[in-house]
Amino acid sequence: LNYERSRKAVDELLRAVSNELEDAPLMEGTRRRLLEKALGFYEELLKEKGDDPGLHLELARTCGQVGDIYRFLGDLPRSREHYTRMFDLTQQVPEPLRETPEFLADLASAYVGRALVHKALDEVAQAAADAQEGLRLQQKASELSLNPEASRSALARCHYFLGVVLAAVPGSSDEAEKAYREALRLQQVIVEAEPGLEEGRQLARTLNNLGLLLARTKRPAEAFEAFDQAR
Repeated sequence: LNYERSRKAVDELLRAVSNELEDAPLMEGTRRRLLEKALGFYEELLKEKGDDPGLHLELARTCGQVGDIYRFLGDLPRSREHYTRMFDLTQQVPEPLRETPEFLADLASAYVGRALVHKALDEVAQAAADAQEGLRLQQKASELSLNPEASRSALARCHYFLGVVLAAVPGSSDEAEKAYREALRLQQVIVEAEPGLEEGRQLARTLNNLGLLLARTKRPAEAFEAFDQAR
């Protein structure tokens, strides 16, 4: 009973950290401390309740969240460590639990996060592999999801960051452009269905990055068109 109550309390803490502090940049230090506290709690429970597959799932998810926070704060080695630990823990989760659309989406996001860490460290081959795996997982999650709007947004994000990563890989400009254009297609559907400041900002960001790629590949007219649409 105490175990269940404690676990429920930490689950609620994680939801509060993820939701309420998401848009509060000055709270990142607090968010990290709370997540690390939750991670320590799960690690202790894992020692005592190692036969609970649901605990491995939540610990893996928490590792991914901590990886995000370290990446935001610029601690790339610790970020990569936590993402990698999430993937290792996932192997201990029974297949039915790790094949839910929610957890697949969490895994996809973590692979994209680790891809950005690799890119920042100039490890572009590893970055491309992780970004492609993130997209594959998100496509699988989207096929299973009952929330097409959220899935479309997550899929657009994966295509966008695949474009960002591939744009840094020599000889991959065509693939980067393809990824950016697919992100744009999805983002335009989102903006048309539900116009909003954040959706418009993401669309403009993709157009700007596409414009930079087109300019770099000596297609100035198309680059100017993309920049103009981003305004």
